Amino acid sequence: MTTSTLKSNSARAKSASWLQSIWQQVVEGLTTKTELQVWQERDRDGKLLWYAYDPTSGRSFFGTEAEMRSWIETRNYCY
Repeated sequence: MTTSTLKSNSARAKSASWLQSIWQQVVEGLTTKTELQVWQERDRDGKLLWYAYDPTSGRSFFGTEAEMRSWIETRNYCY
């Protein structure tokens, strides 16, 4: 294989990956998400905080892991 062939294959792979990423974002944007979305982040002091969003009710929450578990367990009874 020549250097130009390798560069060409690499460019095609990058283009395909980019196109796949764009398509995935379009599909995700067009579909309705109903599952609880939960993620964690660290604050300025390095403390771990949990965040959640419930697209069904439109409610969101953030707090410690224990608080998050409690909110998840009780959220089904609130609406």
